[in-house]
Parts: sequence; C-alpha cells; structure tokens
Amino acid sequence: MKDYEKTTAFLGQWGPFQKIVFFLLCTSTVPNGFSAFSVIFLADIPDHHCQIPGTNLSEDWIRASIPTKAVNGKLELSKCRRYKLDIIRNLSSQGCNPEDIDLTDIEQEKCVDGWTYSKDIYQSTIVTEEEERNTKPKESNNVLDLMRTSNIRRTTLILFLVWLTLSMGYFGLSLNTSRLHGDPFVNCFISAAIEVPAYITSWLSLRYLPRRLSCSASMLLGGGVLYFIQLVPPSLPSLSVALEMMGKFGIAIGTALMFTYTGELYPTVLRNTAVGSCAMVSRVGSAIAPYFIHLNVYHQHLPYILLGTLCLLSSTTTLFLPESFNQPLPETIGQMQKRDTINCSCFSRKHEEKDLFQDTLSTISTSVKILQEERF
Repeated sequence: MKDYEKTTAFLGQWGPFQKIVFFLLCTSTVPNGFSAFSVIFLADIPDHHCQIPGTNLSEDWIRASIPTKAVNGKLELSKCRRYKLDIIRNLSSQGCNPEDIDLTDIEQEKCVDGWTYSKDIYQSTIVTEEEERNTKPKESNNVLDLMRTSNIRRTTLILFLVWLTLSMGYFGLSLNTSRLHGDPFVNCFISAAIEVPAYITSWLSLRYLPRRLSCSASMLLGGGVLYFIQLVPPSLPSLSVALEMMGKFGIAIGTALMFTYTGELYPTVLRNTAVGSCAMVSRVGSAIAPYFIHLNVYHQHLPYILLGTLCLLSSTTTLFLPESFNQPLPETIGQMQKRDTINCSCFSRKHEEKDLFQDTLSTISTSVKILQEERF
C-alpha cells in the first residue's frame, strides 16, 4: 500500500493509549495457556482394571478376578484382562477360597463389561466419562423426535411461532430506531437501555411467577402497545417513541424468558435439540426483520399492526403450553407427554372420544375372554 504512514496517521503514535490497549490485549491472552494445557488433566487416563459387574462374588473373589503382573519390580493389576467370570463364579459357588487355588491356570478374557477407574487423583476425566457413556444403553434421538407425538408436535410448533415472533420483533424494533422522531443516537441509546430493566424483570419472573403466565403477559404487553401507535396524533411523536420502547420492553422480557422456558419443557434427550431448533427458527425471524420494517412504504403503521398481531397470537398460543414452574425437569419423552396443558374443547372432545373408544375395546376384550373361559 502506498503512503501507509499517511493512511494510518489518524491512529496516532505509540503513546500511552496504544500502550494500554496493547497491554490489555496481551493480558487477555494469559488464560489461553490454561485452556490449551488443561487437556493434560482432562484427557489423563487414571489407573484402571476390568470391571466386575454386580454378582454374588465376595470381595476376595472380586479382587482375585483381576490378574496381576510384575512391572518394574512391582505387582500391578492387569488393565485389559480378567479371569473368565463364569469360572470364577463356579469356583465361588463351590465354596473355594482364592488363596487355595492357582489362579494362573484359569482362562482369561477381555474386559467385555468395561473398566473400573481409580478416583485417587481424578473424580472423572474425558476418558472415564466416555467409558460411562459407552457402557450405558442410549436411545437414539434426533430432530424428528420433536414431531413424534401430538403433544410434542404441538409444543414444538407453538414454540417455533413464539421464537420467530420474538426475534422478528426484537430486531425489527431495534433496527427501526433511526426512523423514529428525534435524535437517532438518543433513540438508539434508549432502545438499548430499556433492555436492562427488561432483563431484571425477566429474572424476577423466573424466580417468582409461572412460566406460562409470564411469557404470555410479556408478549401481550409487547404486541398490545404497538397497536396503540397508530392512534397517537402526529402532534405527539414522543408518545409514539415511548410506546415503541414499551413494546421492545415486553418483547425483550419474552425473549429472555423463552430460553429458560423452552429448556424446561423438553426432556434431557431432546433439550439441546429443541433449543437449537427454536434458535434456528428465530434466526429466520431476525433475517426477515430488516425487510419487515420497510412495509411502512405501503402503510405507515403496517409493520406495527402485523407485529402486534403476531405477538398477540403468540401470547394466546403460549397458554396451551405445559407449565414448568416449580416442576421437575422431564427426563424422558414419556414424562414430557404426561404434563398438564390447557386444551381446546375440540381437542379435548377428540381425546375423550379416543379414551372412550379404548375403554370400550378393553371391555369387549375382557368379556370375550370370560366367555371363552366359561365355554371351556
């Protein structure tokens, strides 16, 4: 680059400001060393031997089930072999003692049941946790499980709508600050500052209020005030700004609440998948937001009317989600399906008819079995 010195002259010389910035940047890299070399401890392999699964063996026989070998003049337990467990159980059931038998003649086998790791130094490492994960039977779950049953599917679709609306509203109102009456810099500051009380309110709501009510009320507030903007006379532009900031206040509360609420609704095996999927849908809303606010070329208040409608719709549908406040987190998909929800009368009628049909089939089946028993 020509005239590099002149082009970068606005940055200033190597003065106190540059030295402070350089020192702070260097200081910020110090924790990187801890992060880079933490693998020394996280990936260490503790002392281990073959696992002896729960059996009726005595402690003496369990200790004797692991072969020993001399390493540097010291006897150590084998890390990869054990005496064949069937033979050990047979000897134990016959009342034999390990001291009375030459165990070296017994056939050995691999660690087919995994390993037992020493906790003298580490409570756990990546190695031990991976071993525990591999030895436990796991149910394979994927994003399609979010639509597996009617209850989960309804919850997922409602959350998709809510996340899309909140993201569209949050970014739409934030990007619209330059179009408001007054100084755009002041408006942008107010738009950012309003999030501080919003997040404090969301924190208090999470601690003391039901999730369903809090989320619905926040979106009702955010969408309701946007409707009133079209009623403000042109002579009161500051009131329009205040109403829009109040709308962002409600939407910011709802956005913060939904991260926690969504995680509480899904079981452990689907929690990350559900939150990630909802976040993906919300990105669609944030991508639409810049174009959404330009709808005012067709009607000045059209963005507010559409966004207010979406917020009120989301507020209403949130009432049909399960309540998770002071409830244990579901561990399985079955536990999620058992949570109570508010149902529409049409849905309730269908479920009642289904339950009645199943009860009728059960009664008929029982009657047939009784007739067959009396016949024979």
